[in-house]
Amino acid sequence: RLAVPSTSGSRKQYAQLIQEQLRHVGVDVKIDEMEGATMQERQRAGAYDAAMESWSTDPDPVSELAETWTRNGASNFGHYDSQAFDDAVARATSAATPDDARSGWHDAMAVLAHDAPAIVLYALDNVAAVDTRVTNVRFRPDYWGAYLRTWRIPPGRLTDRDNVER
Repeated sequence: RLAVPSTSGSRKQYAQLIQEQLRHVGVDVKIDEMEGATMQERQRAGAYDAAMESWSTDPDPVSELAETWTRNGASNFGHYDSQAFDDAVARATSAATPDDARSGWHDAMAVLAHDAPAIVLYALDNVAAVDTRVTNVRFRPDYWGAYLRTWRIPPGRLTDRDNVER
C-alpha cells in the first residue's frame, strides 16, 4: 500500500509509475489517495507501508537532518531509528570546533547513506529571475536568500518605485 496525498498531481503520477514498474516484477501496489491530515496521522502512527512525501529542506542540518531522521525528531514520519545516526548528530551539535562538527555531520550522513531510510525520487530545480539593475547577486545552492542582504541597486539605476519613504 502506497499512501499519496490526494492534492498532489505529481505525486499521484509518480505513484502510478511506481505501481506499474513494480507490477512488472510481480509486486501488487495499491495506491491509497488521502487528504493531507489523514496521511500525516497515519504516518505518525506508522500505519502505512510506503508514502509519497515531499520535503523542502532547510540548509541548517540541526533543523533538517535532526528533525527528520533522529529517533525523537518531530518530522521522523518513517520512524527511522539508528543509534549510530543519533550519536553522530549529538557529536555534531555539541562539537566545540567547526572541524569536530563537520566530522559529526559527515558521520551522520554516512550512516544515512548506508541505511537509506528513504528513496529520493526527484529534486526540484530552483529557478530565479532578478532585474538586471540589481548588482552583487549571488545564490547559494542550499538557500537562495543567503546573500540577499548584499544585493544592491546602484543609485544611478534607481527608479521612482525604488525611492520609497522609510
